[in-house]
Amino acid sequence: ASSGNNNNNSNINNPLFDTIEKTHELLNEAEASLNECARSIDGNSNSLMTTLEKMAFAGVSIEEVDCVLADWNSLARKHGISAYSLPNCHMSLRQELDGNVEALQLLPEAEENERIALEEYTNACKELSDARKKVASE
Repeated sequence: ASSGNNNNNSNINNPLFDTIEKTHELLNEAEASLNECARSIDGNSNSLMTTLEKMAFAGVSIEEVDCVLADWNSLARKHGISAYSLPNCHMSLRQELDGNVEALQLLPEAEENERIALEEYTNACKELSDARKKVASE
């Protein structure tokens, strides 16, 4: 019985065992990804097939859908993100853009503060220059 335990312990430290275990883990991840992809294509009311069927009833042609998919993939590649994350990115950017309405309302006040600060700076520079000229002429 102890030689069986020795054999199991030697397998745990064996590089071949580690490689096989890693391969097994990767295959499990690939299987999970394939299952998720299958659900995305034909899984529920938000699946690709359901969406295509709804669009077909709405009079949208397969060519138009193909064009939209190609545009999405191109846009995703351009920005180095997954095409699946584009809707979330769009919502995030829209919220950011809409949130900047407050910033736009604060812009006139900021510009006025900038104008006042520039005027004070210019006056201080003139005062310093005048003081230097006075000292230089004495």
